[in-house]
Amino acid sequence: MIVLLDLQHRGRRSRPADLGAEFDVDGDGRVESDEREANLTPIYALACADALGLVGGIEVLLLAAGEYAERQAVAVALAANRPSERIAYVACHLNAGGGSYGLVIHDSRSSGGRQLAEAVAVALKLPELDKVVVGTTDEFPRAAGTIGGVFSGPPNISGVCFEPFFLDQPRHSSRGAVKPAALSEPDGLRRVGAALAVGLLTWGGK
Repeated sequence: MIVLLDLQHRGRRSRPADLGAEFDVDGDGRVESDEREANLTPIYALACADALGLVGGIEVLLLAAGEYAERQAVAVALAANRPSERIAYVACHLNAGGGSYGLVIHDSRSSGGRQLAEAVAVALKLPELDKVVVGTTDEFPRAAGTIGGVFSGPPNISGVCFEPFFLDQPRHSSRGAVKPAALSEPDGLRRVGAALAVGLLTWGGK
């Protein structure tokens, strides 16, 4: 099993200043580096990689450079070169807009993506989240660019766009969050990464 964790909103030549969602989580009147999506997703991605690394037979690759289509092409080429491996591609994001749920999106055309999304959603049962929604790129068309190129690959690769919580939801931030540590804090992000790892392991039959 191979897992590709794509740190999107990082390393895009066309949009180098785009760091994704941002919010003044601590309420000090400034949006600081650790309150921007692109600087928070690596924390949960590395926690996920660490958890997966404790299980034998799993390779984890982090992607953090190039346009999204280029990264997806790398993933598809890897899948073509390793046809005996089951490969998961996770576009790592955070959400904004004040919602109180987690969201895992798959390509509407992909049954493998749906199965991956469902496994991850079941694992993402954190007390701060009212629910975890499994959505499609038809329902959330803005997510199509984050995973759309994966569908052109062979059947051993599946992809999801992972939006585990809302950065601007007070229940998910350091203000008013359910204990243990808020999701937007390092310990909370590590809980997110651990949950993602569980979902990936379930999907991979580990």
